Amino acid sequence: TESFQSETGHHVVVYYTLNPATPDTHVCGNAEMADFRYGVADGANSTADSTYISFPGNLAAKLPAGAQLVVNHHYLNAGMTAVPQAQSAINLYYADPSTPHTATNVMVVSDSTLSVPVGASTYAVDCTIDQAYSGWMQIPHMHSIGQHITITDTPAATGVPQQLFNLDWQPNYAFDPTIATKEALSSPMMFLPGDKIHIECDYMNNSGAVATFGTEMCLFVAFTIDTNNVGGRICDRGQWGGL
Repeated sequence: TESFQSETGHHVVVYYTLNPATPDTHVCGNAEMADFRYGVADGANSTADSTYISFPGNLAAKLPAGAQLVVNHHYLNAGMTAVPQAQSAINLYYADPSTPHTATNVMVVSDSTLSVPVGASTYAVDCTIDQAYSGWMQIPHMHSIGQHITITDTPAATGVPQQLFNLDWQPNYAFDPTIATKEALSSPMMFLPGDKIHIECDYMNNSGAVATFGTEMCLFVAFTIDTNNVGGRICDRGQWGGL
């Protein structure tokens, strides 16, 4: 993918939905954000520039037939000058059909019932891995009121927790790929049945109102080498389903 944003651009992401809507441009709502599925890749830049992202090796994203693409674009206008218009665009490139490719997908641990009260609080998310996943990149995710995130993986084979992330959060990390950890495709991080993922998210909510899922998040994403075409998978409140 190759993404472009004008002044004040923060990030632009390609999602897809299996519940098509009338094409338009509008302010995102929490309910539809919960319905979006991660599509291809994202870019972030604050000037009129472009960002190019490609998957390693022979990996390629597989989008289901009938899905509607959704371009989510975010802006931060912190300056004194009003910008009446802004623009985001993404070029999506097909994988070469003459070359064999392996699908890449995502394995997500989340809780769509997230509710962050006013003030300081800590939220925990737990999940037991249901099947084998090979991760080539892992990343935590929170939004603007996040303060700290800790993620551990406890393999069933050893029972010894392994710390994956222990990060003081900054709002610009929400779509910053530099906080991700990556593995060589030849030696991916393995998540095996019975392994336990534990996430703790610390918040400081000064908004005066409870923040719910969509406005705020507490999740872990592993980008997978989907050799068996399992597809996207999500563990939401400990229950597994397709993504």
